[in-house]
Amino acid sequence: MANLILKENIYVGLLDWLAERETFYLIKIHTANPVGRANMERMIDRYWR
Repeated sequence: MANLILKENIYVGLLDWLAERETFYLIKIHTANPVGRANMERMIDRYWR
């Protein structure tokens, strides 16, 4: 479980880094973690759309 949380945090950090640089690539989310998915979708909605 800790491994899954670490992976989700890395991807959220990556989205932060991309947004700061205004580098907006096509993003697809593939996760079974509903909290991690919600965090990433919120970020994508804010910066990518």
